[in-house]
Amino acid sequence: MTAKFPLDEFQKLSALGDGLVNLVYSMAVSNVTGSPTSLRASNLVLSEALKGAGMREEAGTRSDRHSMADYAEGYLFHSWMMGRIGLREAVEVLERFIDASDRTRLRESSIAGFTQLLKLARARQDSGVECPCDCSGYPSPAVTVDLVVEDGDGRILLVRRGRDPYKARWALPGGYVECGENVLESARREAREETGLEVEIEGLVGVYSDPGRDPRGHTVSITYRARVDGDAVPRGGDDAAEAGFFHPEEIEGMELAFDHNAVIRDYLEARR
Repeated sequence: MTAKFPLDEFQKLSALGDGLVNLVYSMAVSNVTGSPTSLRASNLVLSEALKGAGMREEAGTRSDRHSMADYAEGYLFHSWMMGRIGLREAVEVLERFIDASDRTRLRESSIAGFTQLLKLARARQDSGVECPCDCSGYPSPAVTVDLVVEDGDGRILLVRRGRDPYKARWALPGGYVECGENVLESARREAREETGLEVEIEGLVGVYSDPGRDPRGHTVSITYRARVDGDAVPRGGDDAAEAGFFHPEEIEGMELAFDHNAVIRDYLEARR
């Protein structure tokens, strides 16, 4: 997309950034709550996020809360226009933090989410990384990673999903590949975030690309096999409510999320 106006004054860009930020925010909260919601990110949330991202001085040493919020909105709009952050990725970043169980938690979690989003945009600017996800104008599936992690006793690591789709159902650890990551980095990060474990990736299980495998839209999963130390103790984190190891015989009687039953069957068949 080409802008026919200057993009170097972030405070002025807030006139457009306001709409972008509130769209992303509303989508994230709606996804977390499971109900369409229209929200505005407050000046308090955005100004605190700007400070949390270490960007307070960029808005001007005498800037008030309103001016800092304008700067944050303009900066995020600029990052989107420059191809550093895609809309879908921005929503997903916020979703990881949003807790809408009450007003106080929503405010605090929103500050944490926008802080992370601003940090990501700044890191992309500093590194020169551009985001290909939403910027080419060509519709494409989302790329994800999943992991079949086995411990020394032959048990397989699963996480209980804390969010829809398939909330409360067990699944393999995994998630979306972030722009600027390679898929191996994504796999290790997702294992760390969802289970607290550092895994050793050993190879590829397969690539799963059925357009109907994820009710949110077409995703392509690159699925790896990995191992952990025998005494590793997983703990649920990020959007995983729980994490634990299960013997293959136990998993046979479980209805896992997505196509993960088929993935594990493929893994076990190849292992024989």
